[in-house]
Amino acid sequence: GNSPQAAVSPKMNLPHASTNVPASALKGAPPSSIGVPLQRSDEVLAPLRDAFDQVLRETAEWKNLAAAKDNEIARLKAQLASMQLPSNPVPSSPRVGIGMVVGKQPRTHNWPERVVVLRLTSGGPAEESRRIAVNDCLEAIDGESVTNLELDAVCARIVGPSGSTVSLSLCRHVAARVERFTVTLQRRQPGAGGGGGGG
Repeated sequence: GNSPQAAVSPKMNLPHASTNVPASALKGAPPSSIGVPLQRSDEVLAPLRDAFDQVLRETAEWKNLAAAKDNEIARLKAQLASMQLPSNPVPSSPRVGIGMVVGKQPRTHNWPERVVVLRLTSGGPAEESRRIAVNDCLEAIDGESVTNLELDAVCARIVGPSGSTVSLSLCRHVAARVERFTVTLQRRQPGAGGGGGGG
């Protein structure tokens, strides 16, 4: 067998080897004497030290931001807990009317299509007011005209939460003249004497 060293040419020059300077001359020589200009250690380390200090500062800032965020989340959670709705919320009041049924009266040669009172429920707010009568014409609800409204929309405006009020603007034909008047009524539960289809 050939030894591994036999394959290496004894004449091969290594890339970093210097043929000009003997090894004995390098021993103990200052760095500049071997052609490698070295900077002072503090000049080399200063940028690294600055970068490390910046990393430390940014880390501290992130920690402060994270702590502030956690404190804000805790504050918001506490605020939300204090505002939490009860597990059994009070149901909203049902929509009730005033014991008055209305309908559309077709257009005639004297009058356009109108909303008129068809019936009053006995004991209801409309009947008890003693101011509204069958065949009265409803012109406005809470100041808003009903002229171009569908009947369902008219009824939806008459009804509302129990205990609330509604203002009706009506007109009545008496002989050759027209009387206009406004009545404000309190809506109430049908069982309390109010109600009637259409409000």
